Order: sequence, then C-alpha cells, then structure tokens
Amino acid sequence: ATALETYLKGFHLTDIRWSDVVRRIQHVLPNASLTVWCNEDTPLIWAEIVRAMAGIGSEQRITGGFDLLSSIMAPEGMKRFLSYIKAHPPQSDAQKRRIISAFMDKYALDEEIEEEIDVPGIDQEMIEVLTEIYEQDIEMIGQMTNVRLIEP
Repeated sequence: ATALETYLKGFHLTDIRWSDVVRRIQHVLPNASLTVWCNEDTPLIWAEIVRAMAGIGSEQRITGGFDLLSSIMAPEGMKRFLSYIKAHPPQSDAQKRRIISAFMDKYALDEEIEEEIDVPGIDQEMIEVLTEIYEQDIEMIGQMTNVRLIEP
C-alpha cells in the first residue's frame, strides 16, 4: 500500500466531501449559521472574510484587506491595482471582485497560484475528476441552509 492509501484507511479520494463536514457541524449545532470559503480563494476575498469574522458590513473600511492578494500578484500589478481602486472605489464586493479578477488576469504570479501535485497514484485524469467533484460539492455547500459561502 502507498502512504496515501495507508493514510486514507480504505476511503477513496472520490468519496471525501467538504459538504459532509458542514452537515456534521450542522447536526451537532443545528441553530448555528456558518460562514465558509475555499482556501484557494482566500487572497481574493480576504477583506470579506475579515468582515464576516468581525461581524461588520461591507461599508466598513478595514486595514489589510488586500494583504494576501499581494502574495499572488506581481508588485507592479499590485501597485496599479491599489492606484486604480483609489481612483475608482468599488461600489460593491461584486464590483471589487471583478476589478481584482481583471488585474489577476494580467499580473498573477503563476508560481503562486498553480499548485504542483506530485502524489503517487494521482495522475492528471484523477485531478480532473477530483476537481469536478470538488466544484459540485462547493456548489452544494452554497445552497445549504444557514451557510454563507464567500466566493470571489
């Protein structure tokens, strides 16, 4: 058995779902409202995550809302992005996400946003299968009652 198979203890990667984790939390805490997000999206939505954790609205200004974005965007792009939003303040989180997306298209640091997966037994075909399952699972989580999914 490979180290991965030993770690999974009989589970198959295609059977693992984040929605199951959310359901278990809801089972234990049925009246709780949950806010969740995909870790890979964190640099793009950091300000929204901070506001959600602090319980403040999107109109409240915060410091450091773009700190993580600077870790995945070229310095020149970050400089231009900050200059742009200062001159054209976004009127909503949705508009801010569109602006970030436009700058990421041009200035993203590929080595910071592309993850190399080198695990024995996981080939490109398996990665594509797992990605599809993951995306469907995230969509399901976004439709769950009392769950707020923050997305870019």
